[in-house]
Amino acid sequence: MPNDVTEFLDVRVGDVKIPTVLPSGLFRFILTRNGLERENNDKRTPFVKATFKAIAVVECDEDVDIDSVRTVTRKFYRTENADKITIDFFQRHLGMELEADDTLGSLWEAAIGAEVLGEVKQSIAERSGNPYAEIVRFLKVD
Repeated sequence: MPNDVTEFLDVRVGDVKIPTVLPSGLFRFILTRNGLERENNDKRTPFVKATFKAIAVVECDEDVDIDSVRTVTRKFYRTENADKITIDFFQRHLGMELEADDTLGSLWEAAIGAEVLGEVKQSIAERSGNPYAEIVRFLKVD
């Protein structure tokens, strides 16, 4: 990685590795990280932004170089109704056993490295027109 402007200007285009967008299909993911953030709107609803790295193709109509695809993020919002969805994600999709004393924060930390199946849909961003992948449904890993 270049350390100064001169090195930056000498980088060859062919040497830059551009990650590809995951195509639509079913993939095995690993939860690599998460972070608490605030939504940038009037309600300022907090959410956890979870990052998933595809580690295997389960079903896809396209050839996929799994090592060169971008990570996929998913937002889990913090509202009374959304908390139920988050708890369901931990129990049903990650197979975690929850205790009444567990906090959502401790569950997110414990979930790092967990595997999950995700159905991916490729979409186009309205503002930029760039493609992106989103996990539209989670499935439990057996």
